[in-house]
Amino acid sequence: MQYLTLLTQIGAVKIAAATAANSTVQLTHIAVGDSSGTVTMPNANQTTLINEVFRASLNNLSVDENNSNWVVTEGYIGSNDGNFWIREVGIFDIDGDLIAVGNYPETFKPLMADGVAKDLYLKVIIEVSSTEAVTLQIDPSIVMASREFVTDELLKYAFINGDESKNFKVKDAQNANEAINKGQFDAELEKIGFPIGWEYTANKTTPALDELLNLGGEYLRASFPILWAYIQTEEELLLTDAQWHVENNAKGMCGYFSSGDGITTFRLKNYEGATIKAVDGVNRLVGSFQDHKAVSNYLYWHDGGSYSTPPSDVTNINHHNSGTSLGYTHQVQNVTKNPEGTTVKNIGGLPFIVAK
Repeated sequence: MQYLTLLTQIGAVKIAAATAANSTVQLTHIAVGDSSGTVTMPNANQTTLINEVFRASLNNLSVDENNSNWVVTEGYIGSNDGNFWIREVGIFDIDGDLIAVGNYPETFKPLMADGVAKDLYLKVIIEVSSTEAVTLQIDPSIVMASREFVTDELLKYAFINGDESKNFKVKDAQNANEAINKGQFDAELEKIGFPIGWEYTANKTTPALDELLNLGGEYLRASFPILWAYIQTEEELLLTDAQWHVENNAKGMCGYFSSGDGITTFRLKNYEGATIKAVDGVNRLVGSFQDHKAVSNYLYWHDGGSYSTPPSDVTNINHHNSGTSLGYTHQVQNVTKNPEGTTVKNIGGLPFIVAK
């Protein structure tokens, strides 16, 4: 069986018209079907799949790096969707028209409820006369990141921070090193700005479009897939949400991330009121909390009184030369905490983390 994807008649007409008018066809959805039980060859005259079983918003659209006339569309089927066979695939535009159709190697998509968790990432390549005539209309709340995209971003993070200890394994590491050797890294830095996961505090009031506040908020993993991927690399700083709340409730702040609901969300650190102190990572670990230090004050004095029972704060009995009276050395310990609100001089700022 030969597997291919082709433009439908309506797709070809729309793209040609968009090219002529210097406009675009907005692709929005990917759908799969079971072809009613048999893998068949796609037909350009199709306006629907033979038997559609699932549809989702497109996850990404790009131009193939080796062929400028190939549009690469990507879709995602999560572990909670399934219990169907996949034998055909279609790409739809914002008007609901079938723009491209293809057959697909017979694949069964199970449900998590059946005891098998399987996420399926679909990549469909469409050949067009002008890739500039095709754009992606996307819902950012459902976007999932491919493994390749995540590793590329993590590679950038590792290079920016000079951190080889992360030991990221990516297929294009050699090419990335060559680019750096050719002096192209500065341009890459300028393009991507600060890496995802970068934390800083600034006296500004509003996060940038690609930033979140480290104030303990809970966010969707699908909305910030690269940040969530980065957080998972910081295993020593990742708690369950229950552990996070215990820490935060006890301390009023928390230097750790949490895995959120364990499925769809994650939680950021809570730096409210916190002052960051450098540690060595051995005797004291990153993220650990240190409370106000107790201060002990000792007061000493002597008296010449005569008592049948020494006072409770007496630590030593001294005999004086005058008569039979006993003199006592008193030691009163006054242990206090630094009162709330007693801090070093500071200027208020907000704690930010680069999220996109």
